Amino acid sequence: MFKATLLLLCSALCFLNGIDSQEMPGYDWKVIIGSCTAVCGSNGVKPSMVVCQNTRTAASADLSLCSKEKMPASPPLLPCNRKPCPGEWVIGNYGPCSDVCNGVQSRDVYCRQLQENDRGMIPVPDDECTDSAKPSTQQSCGESCIAPKFYRHEIEPPSSPIPRQNIVCYVGEETTYIHPGYTLTIDAVFEEGYPTPNVMWTLPDGTTVVAGGDGDFDDDDRRRIHMSKNGSLVVHDIRQSDEGTYVAIGENVAGTDRAQTKVVIVELPVFNTEIPPSVTTVHAGNRLLIRAELMKTHASDVTFVWTTATGVVLRRGKSSGKFSVLTNGTLAIDDVQEGEAGTYGVVARTLGGTSRASTQVVVIDYE
Repeated sequence: MFKATLLLLCSALCFLNGIDSQEMPGYDWKVIIGSCTAVCGSNGVKPSMVVCQNTRTAASADLSLCSKEKMPASPPLLPCNRKPCPGEWVIGNYGPCSDVCNGVQSRDVYCRQLQENDRGMIPVPDDECTDSAKPSTQQSCGESCIAPKFYRHEIEPPSSPIPRQNIVCYVGEETTYIHPGYTLTIDAVFEEGYPTPNVMWTLPDGTTVVAGGDGDFDDDDRRRIHMSKNGSLVVHDIRQSDEGTYVAIGENVAGTDRAQTKVVIVELPVFNTEIPPSVTTVHAGNRLLIRAELMKTHASDVTFVWTTATGVVLRRGKSSGKFSVLTNGTLAIDDVQEGEAGTYGVVARTLGGTSRASTQVVVIDYE
């Protein structure tokens, strides 16, 4: 009776407010099943819950609007996605490079998989990791190696005397000239080479000089000759016994290069005290030969220039009238006459410097 009266009252109110009684909301219980809690393994379940819903809009409503008597019991958890999990890749860090150039770095890569009943991860064969290809276990490292190549400095041969001073040259120059007693530095410079090449020197007498060592020298040479940190060879107080060919060898893992320079010790030319003599006597009408001789020099470097008593200047291999200078530097005078007596001077020029000498020519007339 009460429910009937309530329905009549509601119908009347709906009629007065212009609302169709069929549009009035109703409420009922709804069981909602959730998503699975795991994508694989042995513990996946679908949780559920009971809600009160508007039967017309399916919107959730306050539980008090649904009949408690009709509320269903919560369903049990439903198992889901109960299948073995695929393996996954475990990627370690790359180790050190195996070499300074063209090397290889390695790392550990393995497959692991969740155990049954979710008891933790264990390593498994690589074919269990099916979701992706196995990552690389190696990669290239280090720069490209380059074989050493010495810088070779081409210079013109000197045409004037060598200055009396310390000399710095490059290995690879054909010839280096220096006065005795000075310091010679032969630089070993590379155009290219990676990693930095090691340098070793071989001296004219066959002695080897390496980095960190002074060679198989006696005590005197050990003080005079050494290799600097940059690979240059330094020879202090250079002397005639140091003359010869110096060879530098550059080496790294990519190859070897060799370069050399010939060292010539030049000295101030000194005339033989007896040649030419201080006085030269000749009979008129004869041919006179006045020799010029140096005590010590490299013959190919000597230039003799004669000046006659009459002022004629002649070089080796040249002639003027009855005067000529032979290839060995000797002055020749044909058919000497009294008017050609006097002082004859000679200048010797070498890369070591210049020296002068003279002789007094006395012409004896036949009577």
